[in-house]
Amino acid sequence: MQAAMETLEWPGVVSKPEFVAREHGKTNGERTSRVRDACSFELWTSHFTGDCVLLFQSRDERIRGSSHIFAHLRKFRLCMHVGRGDAASKTEAMYFPPPRTAYEAANTSHFYNDGTGFIDFFEKIKYLGSILRYSLTSDADVDKRIASETVAFGALKNIFTDKYLSEELKGQVYKALILPTLL
Repeated sequence: MQAAMETLEWPGVVSKPEFVAREHGKTNGERTSRVRDACSFELWTSHFTGDCVLLFQSRDERIRGSSHIFAHLRKFRLCMHVGRGDAASKTEAMYFPPPRTAYEAANTSHFYNDGTGFIDFFEKIKYLGSILRYSLTSDADVDKRIASETVAFGALKNIFTDKYLSEELKGQVYKALILPTLL
């Protein structure tokens, strides 16, 4: 995946998004008396083993860029899993609306990729164990983690309430089974 993404040359119709960390020299929520230079950076891909996240600035660029990447990955004998017929796509697209813009106002219908299959849009996706939502809030991820911790504590309820087990043993069980899930 690394080699494929490093050798990828973008067609002229697709631009890499630029992110600005500070607007007008001020970080969001920062005191106005503390003004610094704007900090901008390019981030267009994040990849980890067989997974990859690509960022595009518009739906048209997403369609053109996806077709370009689909063809480029074939050169490396890599596969982008697109949907065909009744089979759903494993490749997922997500739209992040601008501030104060309704998600529903955008065209989030699936789009066809290179004439071979389609890619669906989702309101949330799972990437590297975290849930990403179009609203960029962490509610879904936090809810998932709380639910998994509730299940973990529920499974150990009998151990923690057993009056014949020592506090030291209960502490060791907590350190071994509960603490690692919190990290």
